[in-house]
Amino acid sequence: MSSSSNKSDPQVGVLETTASPTEKPPAVEVDNAWGYLDHHRDADLLNPVDIDKLRKKIDWRIIPVMFCAYTIQFLDKIILNVSRAVEGARLA
Repeated sequence: MSSSSNKSDPQVGVLETTASPTEKPPAVEVDNAWGYLDHHRDADLLNPVDIDKLRKKIDWRIIPVMFCAYTIQFLDKIILNVSRAVEGARLA
């Protein structure tokens, strides 16, 4: 991350916009993953990805898992409410 002159600034790594249009902004350090991807930007090793096909594949895997999780959460809430009502009726 870049160091700034104001140590109390909560936005670490944000470039200041006070430079004139002819000056280049100061370089910002990036992590190793970004450097690797930037260095291999034009590599022909990767196949082009069909975004629509990828999105459909993700949807068909994520949506059923989310449905199951929400169903189990709903049943848990209902079971807790019913058990509280039964317990309350038994004590009354």
